[in-house]
Amino acid sequence: MYYRSMRYEIVALARKYRVGFLQVHLDVSLEEAQTRNATRSIPIPREIVSRMWVKFEKPNEHFYKWERNTATLTVNYKLEDIMEIEEKIAECVNNPEYPIEQDVEREPVEQSTLHKVDLLLRKAVSDIIKDRRLTLNGLDLKHLSEHLVSRRRTILNDFKMGLIEVDSQSTT
Repeated sequence: MYYRSMRYEIVALARKYRVGFLQVHLDVSLEEAQTRNATRSIPIPREIVSRMWVKFEKPNEHFYKWERNTATLTVNYKLEDIMEIEEKIAECVNNPEYPIEQDVEREPVEQSTLHKVDLLLRKAVSDIIKDRRLTLNGLDLKHLSEHLVSRRRTILNDFKMGLIEVDSQSTT
């Protein structure tokens, strides 16, 4: 599940049924993913692995509260890392998710803060595209632009829903 929204659906189910939730993120470079894929009995086409790797939205517990129950393994994991994950599993089982209270009124998001966040995101997208314009061909630049615009919209939507908290003073 490379899109955050796909993983959020699982969290929503955990909340609905009041069970624990833990996601394990296997952090691997594109090169390592391609190498390991090549050793499979039936490898996935390289282009698909590359596309999935680019689209994958890494867990970010700082922006998304619901991703706090994330364990990350790298390629060079050790036995201690596995034991840590076992402890986190036990912790999540003992601390199930609970449905979000619908009756609780969410603090209204100031239009000005939302507008400032939108402007900052638009500038960031614009700066990235300007930086990459010289190094990418037209088609790659178009794909990058589409991806960045999609991410900007997702972040803005998550902000509106209260999944991301932003210090209003940091947007000035």
